[in-house]
Amino acid sequence: MPRSTALFAIDRLGRDAGERAVEWRQTLVRADRFAIAAEFSEGDGYRPGAPARTF
Repeated sequence: MPRSTALFAIDRLGRDAGERAVEWRQTLVRADRFAIAAEFSEGDGYRPGAPARTF
């Protein structure tokens, strides 16, 4: 892919029940291939939503 292709970076830290870090993951998603939607709220936290469009 060209160096000018936009990327969406997702950094995730997984923890066990005792809050000890057990996994670190970094994902790069090509913006020209995927659409991502999510909702964030104080009461509900993070919820994935339906993508705005599909490819």
